[in-house]
Amino acid sequence: MFKYDKQNKSYEPEQEITLVTQNNVNMGGADIHILPDGKFLYASVRGETNKIFIYKILKDGKLRLQGSESTMGIGPRNFTLHPDGKFLLVAHQRSNSIIVFGINSKTGLLKNTGHQINLPSPVSLQWGR
Repeated sequence: MFKYDKQNKSYEPEQEITLVTQNNVNMGGADIHILPDGKFLYASVRGETNKIFIYKILKDGKLRLQGSESTMGIGPRNFTLHPDGKFLLVAHQRSNSIIVFGINSKTGLLKNTGHQINLPSPVSLQWGR
C-alpha cells in the first residue's frame, strides 16, 4: 500500500504484504481487485496454491487479512468482481473452467455457489454494459 504525498506529488511505501514465500517457488501473484464499495481487496495466487486472499481495507487504507479461499481450479489467470459486489468469478486457464463465488458483504469472505462454466483456457473476464 502506498500513501500519496501531496506536497512532493509522490507515493511513499506504507505497507507491504507477501503472498508468496521463498519455500513456495512454484507460485505467483495473478490479479488484484477491490470491491466497488472499497471495503475489501482480493488477490489471486496461482501455482501450487491456487487461492484468492481476502483483505479488509481499514480506515487508514492499510490491509488486514480476512482469510483465503481455494479457487476450485488450476491456474487462476484472471478473476472479476460483479459490479454490484455480490459475486466473484475466477477463470482457470489450466483446468478450463470459470467458478462463481458469492461474496459476504459484511466479512468479504467467499462461498462457492456451485456454478461452474466449462470452456477451453479462459484467461480474461469482463462484464458487459
